[in-house]
Amino acid sequence: MYPFSAFLAVTAKCPANCWYCSVKDRRQGRPLSTSEWLDVVAQLHEMSISLISFTGGEPLVREDLPDLIRAAHDGGAEVELFTSGIGATKEKIGTLRDAGLWAMGVSLDRCDPETVNRSCGNPTAFDAAVSALEASRRAGLYTFINAVADREMVQSREYERLYELARRLRIHELRLLEPIACGRLAVDGHNCFLSEEQVDEVRRFHREMNRLAWGPKVCAFNEIESPGVFGCVGGTLHLYIDPSGEMCPCDLTPLSFGNVLNERLAVVWNRMTSAMGSMRCHCFMKANTALIRRHAGGEQFPLPPDMSCAIAAEAPCGPLPDYFQKVTKPFGFPGPSAEAPGCSTRDDKAVSPPSES
Repeated sequence: MYPFSAFLAVTAKCPANCWYCSVKDRRQGRPLSTSEWLDVVAQLHEMSISLISFTGGEPLVREDLPDLIRAAHDGGAEVELFTSGIGATKEKIGTLRDAGLWAMGVSLDRCDPETVNRSCGNPTAFDAAVSALEASRRAGLYTFINAVADREMVQSREYERLYELARRLRIHELRLLEPIACGRLAVDGHNCFLSEEQVDEVRRFHREMNRLAWGPKVCAFNEIESPGVFGCVGGTLHLYIDPSGEMCPCDLTPLSFGNVLNERLAVVWNRMTSAMGSMRCHCFMKANTALIRRHAGGEQFPLPPDMSCAIAAEAPCGPLPDYFQKVTKPFGFPGPSAEAPGCSTRDDKAVSPPSES
């Protein structure tokens, strides 16, 4: 099974200092060079990748970003960019569009400039984000806001004000992501995590706004990744490669199944998919935070392949999400067992970590 999408964190550097950053406070090895990232992109195309998203850190700090986007586009993938907006000038966005960029998502969690600037640790953060959103739309890119919907945002219904901002700016989509216990939130994030009632509220907002005949789309990830829709596809249809080349199921799951500088990308992908099993009804990281912490001890993230494989083997798969049950049932594909931990389709030999030799 090949990946559908890949997030490539091409740098850990960023002019912002956001409170929820999942990249900072991780182990940082040698960053990949231009030629190494181009090789990663070429290997993704060999695996028939459909969507390549460049993220960071702040990917705009890389001068070679147009070259990376051009390679991703010319190989046949759609290309997204995730940015804080800092440094996203009209001219730079135009260059990226001409290189083949399709969509740009800008991080913006509140409508109040002072709050945004303070939470991002940069006095220009709010103005840069709004300016980037406007410039992206005018350049003809698919444009969306990326917002972390924490407890205070839901309590104050700030997501409604962000939707109105998206509507006024005439951009295409508002994405709402739930905070997860990783990166900077691994230790001190408890006050920002959503209650079950708040999760239900955000999901209702997703459904209600998307029934409208006008206005931006709303994509609440805790709705589309719910058991009744697609569930979690991290490590099964989606991959994340960090700035040092470590491949993880997603940017929020600090489990490495190998480094693409040491092995072919397809080898690491096969190890990860064999270990992770199948698509899951719930976010892997959210469901297995305690398990990961128990294995990690004092180990720095992302965890090494042997430990990551052990964690995946302990984490039960359960039934497939509704979408995948519907599309696999007519073909008689076997699903994972809901009774036993792990997955019935898992090959013990395939989940072995790479040898030291």
